Amino acid sequence: MTSYATSTARSDLSELRRLKSLLPPELKSWVTIEAATGCQSAASHL
Repeated sequence: MTSYATSTARSDLSELRRLKSLLPPELKSWVTIEAATGCQSAASHL
């Protein structure tokens, strides 16, 4: 069974990739998307 944190992280990554695809070509090289190990939610750091 997939945990909520894992599925949320997966959807966040796909959203980041989607947003990167909307950038103009000259800016795409500025953006790197990496999956973090540990899968802690960003909200837990707020």
